[in-house]
Amino acid sequence: MIDLGLVRWRQGRLTASVDLYREALRLLEQTPGGSEPARRNPTAFVHQSLGLALLDSHDLEGAEQHLRTALDILERAGYAAGHPVVLSSSVHLGETLRQRAARFRGHRDRRSTSARERSFPGEREAERLLAEAKHIFDEVLSAPHMNGDRDHPDRACALVRYSHLLHELGNSEAAMTEVTNAIGIYTGKYGAQHPYVAEARYRRALILKGSGGQPQRWQDDLTTAREIYGRIHPADHPLIGQIEEELRDAP
Repeated sequence: MIDLGLVRWRQGRLTASVDLYREALRLLEQTPGGSEPARRNPTAFVHQSLGLALLDSHDLEGAEQHLRTALDILERAGYAAGHPVVLSSSVHLGETLRQRAARFRGHRDRRSTSARERSFPGEREAERLLAEAKHIFDEVLSAPHMNGDRDHPDRACALVRYSHLLHELGNSEAAMTEVTNAIGIYTGKYGAQHPYVAEARYRRALILKGSGGQPQRWQDDLTTAREIYGRIHPADHPLIGQIEEELRDAP
């Protein structure tokens, strides 16, 4: 179920992925020996994976809950703060908090107007979330695993999401530097046609677009990302839909 949940997530079948991960958690939790290290590790992994599937489904509160649970399990299991598994969950938690802050500010909120109004806590709550996200990314990027190999793809993953946070904090120039660095790392490791490169170019396009950059530059990034994803994903994949939505919004 865990493996099939990962397949469905990559296919963009998010509802099926979420259901599989939840059933896997139920089975893990009802099986004796849940406190043993061998059981804690897969349980933390499923919480992280479920958090990612919920994040892509725009259930930010649910994503935050499961990512925090994953980190809590890893901490109780004795994992160091700089362990790669801990850093991975931390990166995705930071991204979730950034998206929650953006939602509270009214950016790209796909819920109905009434739902947004009911949950709007004001700019102060958005600033609190952004501050926590910044603290998380500062710790992640200063960890030995990230600094020991500056060209490691894990560092690129963190930089892609950190760049979006910097943009949200008003530092678009630094955001562009970091996301471009991530594209360079991914391209050097996997080649220019890898889906990780597509994700980074999609993020760079959003930063360029949001900061009033030249339309041709961010349209090029979006078009390239769509072409890469189109070779590995079905036409109705959510990522392709998001890119096409951004392209339709071009001047």
